[in-house]
Amino acid sequence: MRRRKNAPAPRVKSINIISKTKIMYIQLRDRIKCDRLGTHLLYYVAQIIVATVNNIYIFLPENRELFCTDNIFAESLFYYIKLHNAALESRAIELGGEIIIEYGNGMNHICGSATQTAGCSIPEYFRAHIWPKIAGEFERLAAAAGYTAAAKLDGDSIVCHLRLDDIAGRNIHPMTLCVKHYRELMNAGKETPIENFFDDLGCRHNCQGIMPTEVVEEEIAAALKRWAEYKVFIVTSPVSTPDESLANKYTILKHEDPALDLYIMCKSRVFIGSRSTYAICAIMWGEEKMVARMPRWGHLTCCGVGTKYCRDARIEEFY
Repeated sequence: MRRRKNAPAPRVKSINIISKTKIMYIQLRDRIKCDRLGTHLLYYVAQIIVATVNNIYIFLPENRELFCTDNIFAESLFYYIKLHNAALESRAIELGGEIIIEYGNGMNHICGSATQTAGCSIPEYFRAHIWPKIAGEFERLAAAAGYTAAAKLDGDSIVCHLRLDDIAGRNIHPMTLCVKHYRELMNAGKETPIENFFDDLGCRHNCQGIMPTEVVEEEIAAALKRWAEYKVFIVTSPVSTPDESLANKYTILKHEDPALDLYIMCKSRVFIGSRSTYAICAIMWGEEKMVARMPRWGHLTCCGVGTKYCRDARIEEFY
């Protein structure tokens, strides 16, 4: 649904000002064009949560196309937006002005705000309030795209995501500094603007990083101790090559279509994530996870995981 052309559009910067006699609206925004599927999707979800909790209309922009539209995940969100707007429209309250959510491109900032607005982690809110309304449509879209047939995991599965291609060469280290910083802000109910942190060796502690191979092997081994009959699949970029110790043991999946790979990750019952928004999306859509093991990093913390806002014991942190 797009904004009505005859609607008044005063610009209000505060997302907390909601008229009692008019329903305000936002126009959905996306990230910069060079960002990839997971970041755009999580950015949409954060805005949708803020609008849902505050009973605000959500309109797609009139003057330009969104970058991330040609995939079943975005389409399922646009389906949710139609349902959300229809529910507000049924109240026959006059359409008010536009509310601008001013967070620039700061994923930490908007995710932290969405989590605090919802009162729970983003994955938990999505699973409780958004997923039940879009699950059927999502699977219909998946079947129509051929994903259902292509994503056979041969029964119960452990799926591990390796992010390798665009972060190759970065320092490998835990994200202790930024996680501690954002956890303190989240638990205090404060805003979470983007910041960089560097340790004494000059290593940056607020960015995605490749998981050490031995850490990945330990995670897979621990999962196989609990679910010995499960088959292990590793999902990675089509231009990436995992270490031989992983490639020789497990089935490697890589497709040119990132939405298909994300769909496969969503279908797993046991998931081992990476430091990426892509992996965060994998625990929102699709199958209910028995456990999702996610490496610590600042963006995940701002989504509520590891803070007082996350009550789902199935979402576990490591490294």
